[in-house]
Amino acid sequence: MAGKALEKLIEKFDQAEAFCIGLGNPGLVQPATIHDTAGRLLWASNRAAAMLGLSQGGKAEHFLELVHVQDRIAVGRFLAGEGGLQDKLEFRPHRQHANAAGWLEITAGDLTEADGSQFRVLAYRDVTEAKEAEAHGERLRNEAEHANIAKSRFLANMSHELRTPLNAILGFSDLLKSPMAADFTDGRKEEYVALIHDSASHLLDVLNGILDMSKIEHGMYELQPQRFDLAKCLRTTAAIMRGQAETRSIVIEMANLEDLPEVVADEKAVRQIIINLLSNAVKFSPEGAAVSLEGARTARFATITVTDSGIGISPEHIESLGQPFFQADSKHDRRYEGTGLGLSVVKGLVELHGGDIRFESRRDHGTTVTVRLPIHGVATRPVASPSKICRIEKAPGKEVADSTDTVEERAGKPLRILRNIA
Repeated sequence: MAGKALEKLIEKFDQAEAFCIGLGNPGLVQPATIHDTAGRLLWASNRAAAMLGLSQGGKAEHFLELVHVQDRIAVGRFLAGEGGLQDKLEFRPHRQHANAAGWLEITAGDLTEADGSQFRVLAYRDVTEAKEAEAHGERLRNEAEHANIAKSRFLANMSHELRTPLNAILGFSDLLKSPMAADFTDGRKEEYVALIHDSASHLLDVLNGILDMSKIEHGMYELQPQRFDLAKCLRTTAAIMRGQAETRSIVIEMANLEDLPEVVADEKAVRQIIINLLSNAVKFSPEGAAVSLEGARTARFATITVTDSGIGISPEHIESLGQPFFQADSKHDRRYEGTGLGLSVVKGLVELHGGDIRFESRRDHGTTVTVRLPIHGVATRPVASPSKICRIEKAPGKEVADSTDTVEERAGKPLRILRNIA
């Protein structure tokens, strides 16, 4: 039974809230609830009821029933005075109605009647936005930390990728110009020259990967769209990769390439996409395995799928594939040579064409990479998100495709993506 002090307090709350609502600013009065010592909810202001997601007639409910299950122990201890010097607490309401708050901060006070009856008064503040900002900041910190780790790993790996071929080039060059070179057979000299050439080629590939990724990231990669036979391009590229595959007795199988149409795209970039995907598939597949290259088409897109039966990727790493500096597992860095930029370049080139890329993988069960490219070229490219909108400007001495061009007129005109607009 409510005493006079409690009735007077409730009356004051109701009057103040009604007055502020009349002024059009209900926020001037802090939302509040009143409970007995058993935790039963005796009264709630209108705003407190909305924040807690209370239904009509919910006054008899125990307060902890209004608290999210995971927060009930902490709230119970706080209300029992077990919080020490803690004078406020944040919690989530259990009832997520349309108007219920995501997070609330409560402060508590006591009311004692003349007959000794005690009541608990709780005041509320909606801290949902602050908690969301805090969570967002934590996500950004975690992403930055992961990016730094990935970058450090990438730089360590890059050091290896650059030093190894450079050491080979310098080492064999020193041998060939040393006095003992006069005693080398022609066969040995040819072997050393071949090793120097292979090392230089590998070094050039590494540097090209770095430069391509840099140009893509800074919006400086030039596309040269033209109409070409996609199936023929894939067969030619697969033939180029066959030598690398045969050194490990891996077979590159092709299927449904005849279904692929002519497309308007940058043929050199498309070839680089396929080379990188096949190179990864061959690299991570066991000896004697098969790698498949398949084609398909829809009304608007040509689809290219590369599948291997290699080491696969853990589920938690799937979303990070294609990000600069990312390599799925550092323990494989030395076993499988590479910079980790291949998929970043692939993803960047695919997106420059207005296409998309999808990864499916299971650890120790292989990986499938699916690339979709618009059949009719860059002109069908979807609008980017505001943070990634690019401005297309005329490059010196070069034409830029006008919006009135036909697909055929666009073919062969160089597009230069100059910079991102923040």
